[in-house]
Amino acid sequence: MRMLNLIKYGLFYSSGIIMWIMEIISFNVWWGGVGLLLALFVPPLAILFPFIYWFKTSEFPLAYFIIWAIGLGGFVIPSLFEKNHE
Repeated sequence: MRMLNLIKYGLFYSSGIIMWIMEIISFNVWWGGVGLLLALFVPPLAILFPFIYWFKTSEFPLAYFIIWAIGLGGFVIPSLFEKNHE
């Protein structure tokens, strides 16, 4: 069970960190220092970031959603497995 928890939290938190880094880099490229400060000090923008990216670049951020799905899947699947084997 300890290994499942390690996998669960590892995937969940690492995907969140990767998404936050993607947000910081994109905001810095688009708006310079102001965007960098905005991305660093307002983390809830991670929820709106895919839509801002889509509006700004006219490209659907598929990689962002794949990373998000990996994080959620990594959290939910081991949780289901733990409940079935208790």
